Amino acid sequence: MFPLLGWAGLDEYVQMVSPSLHATVVAGQSSAADPASFSPGGHDPNRVEKLQVQGIEPSVSLRAGEHLEGFVTAVVFNNASDDWDWEMEEAFLKVVEIPGRLELRGGRYLNRVGYHNAIHQHSWTTVDAPLVNALFLGEDGLASEGGELTWLPCSGTSLSLSFGDRVSHEGEHGDHEEDHGHSEGESSYEAHAFESLQIEGDLVTLSARSLWRRDDFLSLSGTLAVTGGENSSGGDSATGLAGLELEWREHGREAGGRSVRWRNEVIMIDSERIHLEEAEHEGEGDDAHDEVDARGLGWTSLLSGDLEVPLSPFIRFDYVEAFDELELSSWERISVGGTWTLRNEPKLYCRIQANFDERGTENEESLWFQVGFSWGEGEVR
Repeated sequence: MFPLLGWAGLDEYVQMVSPSLHATVVAGQSSAADPASFSPGGHDPNRVEKLQVQGIEPSVSLRAGEHLEGFVTAVVFNNASDDWDWEMEEAFLKVVEIPGRLELRGGRYLNRVGYHNAIHQHSWTTVDAPLVNALFLGEDGLASEGGELTWLPCSGTSLSLSFGDRVSHEGEHGDHEEDHGHSEGESSYEAHAFESLQIEGDLVTLSARSLWRRDDFLSLSGTLAVTGGENSSGGDSATGLAGLELEWREHGREAGGRSVRWRNEVIMIDSERIHLEEAEHEGEGDDAHDEVDARGLGWTSLLSGDLEVPLSPFIRFDYVEAFDELELSSWERISVGGTWTLRNEPKLYCRIQANFDERGTENEESLWFQVGFSWGEGEVR
C-alpha cells in the first residue's frame, strides 16, 4: 500500500498544508500612573519597564483541491501577571467556488467588519488597535462561532452575511480584564462601561466591500457593515460602520516601490437598556438601577506609506465622542511612528510609535518599541 502511495502522494498532501508563524514583543514608557487605563485593546502595550509578548501566533492554512480551504490560528502571550496564556483566535473551514460566485465559511472566525477587525495583530500597521474598534467592537474585536455566506458578484466586490454566537474570551482563560492588565478603579470602569454597550450572545453581521481602480497605480475602496444583537442587559445593540481607503503605488500591481495609503473608518453604536449599576462606580447616586439608552460614534484615520528605503512611516488620528449617559468623556489620540524592515524572507522588522492621548481631564504620552517576526505563506481568509 505505502509503496503505491509513494513520495508523490505524500508531497501532494504536504502542499495542501501551509504553516506560518508570527511573533511580536514590545517595551516602552508612559507618563500615566496606570498605562493600562489608556490601552483598551486586548493586545495593546499596557505596562512599562517590562518586555511584553503581545502575541506568538502559530497558524496553519489548508487548501485541498478546488473547493475546500481552512485556517487555524492561536495566540500565546504573557498576561499582566507575567504568566503565559493563550487563545484560539480562528478555526474554520471554507467552501469556495460554489455556483453563483458564492463562498461558505463555518467555525470560529473574525467577522468581516471594516478594514481592521478581520486582520490579526501581526498584520497591523501600528503597535496598538484603533480606539474606536477596541471600545465599540470589543478589546479583541468581533469574532463569531457560526456560519458566513459571501457573494462575490465581480472582482474586488464582496457581500457577506454572518450568523453565530459572539466569541467571548473570558470563558477560555479566566478574567480577561486581569489577563490583559486592566486594573481596578478608573481603568476597569472605562472598560466595563463600554463592554455594557457591546453585543453578547447571538451576533448578526452584514458587510460589503468594493474596490475601484482608476488605473494600476491609484485605487479606491469602500466598506459598509452593520451588526446586531443583545447586550449584557438584555437590550438591543447595533453598530454601523463606513470605511474608505485611497491607495497609490509607484509600481502599480507589481511589488516594491513607494506607496501611500489613507484609510478611514467611522463606527456608530446604539445600545438600549444599559444598566447604570454596570457602568457607574459602585455605590454612586440614588439611581444605580436605572436603565438608559446610549449612542455615539468614533472614527480613526490612518495615513501610511512606503519609502525608497525600507521605512514605512505612519500617522493616525483616533476620536471617540463623549457618552453623557454613562458619564464617559471624549477620547482623542494622535499616534506617530514608523516601521523599519530589517529582512524580507522571513520578515523581521522593528517599529517605534508615540501616542498622545487626551481623555477628559486626563492626558498620557507614551513611547513604544516593537520587534516583529513573520514567516510563512499567505493565510486563508
